[in-house]
Amino acid sequence: YEYKWAALRAGKGPGALRFVEFPWPVFKGAARLEDITHARVQEFVCSSLREAAQGASQAKVIRSEMLRWHPDKFNARVLKLVAEVDRAAVAEAAGHVARILNELNTGA
Repeated sequence: YEYKWAALRAGKGPGALRFVEFPWPVFKGAARLEDITHARVQEFVCSSLREAAQGASQAKVIRSEMLRWHPDKFNARVLKLVAEVDRAAVAEAAGHVARILNELNTGA
C-alpha cells in the first residue's frame, strides 16, 4: 500500500493505473466499488500490521489517510495517473473512501 502510494507520488506514467491495481485501503485489494466497505477500510486503516499505524494513535492514522484521500488533492494529483477507462470508477471509489474515513474520524 505505502509502496504503491510512493510510486504514485513519484508520478507513475499518466493513464497507467487500472482500478484493480490501485492501492485501495483494504486488505486483498478491490476489483470494484462494492469491495470497498466501511468494515474493510476500518480493518485496514486501524490495523497494527501497517507500519504507518505502529506507535500512532488511531485518530492520527485516520487523519493521515483523510489527507491522502481528500477529494480536491486526489482529483488534482492522482486521478490523472489512472487509465482513462477506469478514471470515473476510481474517482467515485476515492470519494467513497473519503466519506468512510470522515465517518471513522467522527466516530460514526
